[in-house]
Amino acid sequence: GFSHAGKLYCFPEEAVFLVERCDLALVRGGRLLSVQEAYALLPRAGVAWPRYYVYAFLKRYGYILQRHPARWRVPKGEPVG
Repeated sequence: GFSHAGKLYCFPEEAVFLVERCDLALVRGGRLLSVQEAYALLPRAGVAWPRYYVYAFLKRYGYILQRHPARWRVPKGEPVG
């Protein structure tokens, strides 16, 4: 996840993994979501199942994971390719 303006934000796969481990409670509309309901949020958040499975597998084995930036940044004037 990341922090911004003093608040901590989780990526969808992080939130669902923490819900699986009972380390996070997701609340939507004033109601606590079950693990199954949290799983259902993944595809709607753009996280494919294979991506989540790999994420969860690596986290269970103790890896520290970080998302890659969405875009490559090429310095101005430098050729691409």
